[in-house]
Amino acid sequence: MITVIIKNPGVEPFVYEMQNGLDNLQKMVGGFIEAPMVGVADVPYASLFCNEEGKLLGLEPNIRFYDDYIVGPVVVAGGDEEGETISLTPEQIAPIMNWLNARAV
Repeated sequence: MITVIIKNPGVEPFVYEMQNGLDNLQKMVGGFIEAPMVGVADVPYASLFCNEEGKLLGLEPNIRFYDDYIVGPVVVAGGDEEGETISLTPEQIAPIMNWLNARAV
């Protein structure tokens, strides 16, 4: 199990325990994943995952992302130096939650 943050469109982000693995990340975002951002909220080794086909599928806007936006559910997880997905630490959670709230559409 790993600790992640989930942010669905129109609702507050929340901390969630999920089984690690590609299949589970894909289930959480509703399709194939992409990781458009590493270092979320200037937190090293935190990655944001979303549905790579979200806009094509017409998913609802979720968070602002530079001069664009990310649609559908997003999952933010930790990472290690080898690029493996791991739990967020307690110290990483608050700044990421604030970052997600500040960018909510």
